[in-house]
Amino acid sequence: MSEFVVAGIQLGKLLLADGAWGTNLMSAGLDVSTDCAEHWNLTRPEQVRQLAAAFHIAGAQVSTTNTFGANRIRLARFGLEKQLVEINATGLRLTRDATHHQTLIAASMGPTGLKDILSRRVEIFQAFAEHAQVLVDNGADVLLLETMTSPEEAEIALEALHTTVSTPVVCSYAFTRGSSGDFTTWSGATVESALLTAQEGGAFMVGANCLPADDALDTLLTRIHATTPTLPIWLKPNAGSPIPRDGEVAYARPVHLLPLSSDRLTALNVAVLGGCCGTTPAHIGHLRERRAAW
Repeated sequence: MSEFVVAGIQLGKLLLADGAWGTNLMSAGLDVSTDCAEHWNLTRPEQVRQLAAAFHIAGAQVSTTNTFGANRIRLARFGLEKQLVEINATGLRLTRDATHHQTLIAASMGPTGLKDILSRRVEIFQAFAEHAQVLVDNGADVLLLETMTSPEEAEIALEALHTTVSTPVVCSYAFTRGSSGDFTTWSGATVESALLTAQEGGAFMVGANCLPADDALDTLLTRIHATTPTLPIWLKPNAGSPIPRDGEVAYARPVHLLPLSSDRLTALNVAVLGGCCGTTPAHIGHLRERRAAW
């Protein structure tokens, strides 16, 4: 794994990231059909702070923020666009305070959810630029474009971010595996086109999130590394489908059961490893224990 510096921190070995925001807040009572997860930064701040703290205590060295959908376009669906600054500023503060300034803070930025991307390019550009500026103004060490579904929107987002701020950017895509066994982004783009768009757009790290932690990951990571061999990889797979068990919810494939050795992860240039949907602080704790044995 190549060594590199981000936000003044020397990185040269596998770092642990945190887990999921959405599914954990849902377990705490969030109803995504009627409420905005990011609004909890204002209405349920203690729940948000406690989750960030739990991931930190479990061993996360890289902390994300409850700001994934806090851009103007997505907030407008809940009539919250006028609270954009407050929601994002509070989200950064809650994570920073909960982790006692001891972790690298990667401020989460998700896609807008718009389908007509090219015809609304200016609007999308402005939304990402505004979102990035607020996050950086409030202490983000890294900007994390995660669960990106199309290279077209990623290209706009990267241009907006690099035009607006100088903060390092991670670009992580949501990939899916088709019946043929091939991987594409959720919009149908190839792995190669997605990753090259991220590299050409100036991302210092590329990656994948929101996909199963199964045997197919080796194939996908091999393609990512072959496409962008000089870039470190960000990896946060899902914990799999929830399974009711003894009155609780268990997950079939949490990240600590990842079927890849530390040597293999290192060979593929994976630099940051955490979990996406379904990943709890307990899962991150188990991952920390597994890493200690590597």
